[in-house]
Amino acid sequence: MKKFIKSALVFVLVLSFAASASALTWGMLSKLNADEDDFTNFLRKNTAQGDSDSVVIFYDSILSMVLSLGAGDIDEMGLPQIVGEYVVNSRPDFKINSIYSTKSKHYLAFGFLETNEELCKKFNDALKELKADGTLEALKAKYLKTDGETESIAFEKFAAADTVRVAITGDLPPIDYVASDGKAAGFNTALLSEIAKKLKVNIRLVYTNTGARAASLVSGRSDVVFWYQLAEGSEKEFDVPKGVIVSDPYYDWDKYVHIVRKNEKAFNDD
Repeated sequence: MKKFIKSALVFVLVLSFAASASALTWGMLSKLNADEDDFTNFLRKNTAQGDSDSVVIFYDSILSMVLSLGAGDIDEMGLPQIVGEYVVNSRPDFKINSIYSTKSKHYLAFGFLETNEELCKKFNDALKELKADGTLEALKAKYLKTDGETESIAFEKFAAADTVRVAITGDLPPIDYVASDGKAAGFNTALLSEIAKKLKVNIRLVYTNTGARAASLVSGRSDVVFWYQLAEGSEKEFDVPKGVIVSDPYYDWDKYVHIVRKNEKAFNDD
């Protein structure tokens, strides 16, 4: 009887190991109001990947995630389509394995501490003006390109004006973009420049990464974070921790891509 129990236990352990070994490891940028297990379960229930054994691994920066995929530490990484296309165009050893639509739209918004509601309102007012006069769409058309670097933008200086410190990550190129020289460029700086003109404030950029966005606000290093991610109709805001409020959205998408290494059998290939 003891031998039978021992053999059965070994069999279960082998099966368990085989199942875990065959699970797809899927890198994603960190969410600030969910852990990896929480978000893995959400994806299984609410996306096209619902029947898979995908396991999400969070990364605090896009660079660390790209390096992990390149080294084979993860099988795939998931990114919004425009970001994924940018990454693949900059990494000839990567390819897009699949594109899928989400059940609802996803949005980006500016983040503030809830004690800074007045500044959030000012950003909302500026965004409404930029949407109404066509400036926001013009900036998207000009700067949201998926190949190559983009021009830097100089911020206008306003004498005796308040300074707003804005944390940027560079982790969502070409939306939140930091050029190879380490300076913010493209869409994020262009949008912030237009908001600064509307509000007559000076902008000081604070560099952080995805995983440290909330800490940048709480520590007082920044007044605003360029970006938090929202999901349309979601019961839980996976990326917005307690104490943070967000502006009206300025960008949306409903497609994600899965990126794999070239010359390697994809997880769902026969």
